[in-house]
Formats: sequence, structure tokens, C-alpha cells
Amino acid sequence: MPWLILEPIKPIGFFLFSHKHHLAATLLIVGGEVVKLTLFEQLFDMTKPKLMSFHWFAWCYSRWQAAIEYLRSLPLWRRMRDWYGTVRAWARRRWYFQ
Repeated sequence: MPWLILEPIKPIGFFLFSHKHHLAATLLIVGGEVVKLTLFEQLFDMTKPKLMSFHWFAWCYSRWQAAIEYLRSLPLWRRMRDWYGTVRAWARRRWYFQ
């Protein structure tokens, strides 16, 4: 399982953090989490058809998708997405075109 391989990364990161290696610890923890999420996403995509054959999983997944769609329909979500686009455009102008 991917999490068994990547889970020891966190204690190593906390050890580094306790010994004043803050940047290395942060990069290790964040990098490990990104790799773990990427592996889980790929694993879920490969097993989704079989998982959807379980009634309880299909029911939970449909509820999860409905909750995500509800959150995306909220005005706050749209404002945050617009704000993110504004900040991203500003950052690109600021750092890419100097």
C-alpha cells in the first residue's frame, strides 16, 4: 500500500523540523503528501469501476459528488475562484514578464 511506504516520511520531517532544518522538513512533508495523493488518485481511478459495483460505495460516492457540486455552486466558491485567477494573473505579470 502506498501510504505504508510514504507514512514514515512524516516522522522524519518532524525530526528534521525539531533539529532546526525547517525548509528541508517542510519540503519533505509536503513532497511526501503530494506523492501520496498522486498515487491514491491513480489507484482510485484504476479501481473505480469495481468500487462502483458495491452499492454502499456508489451511494456514498454519489453523496460526495453532490456535496462537491453544492460547494462549487456557492457564491463564495465563485468569488474565491475569481480571486485566485486575479492573483495568478498578477503573479504571472509580476514575475514572468520583468
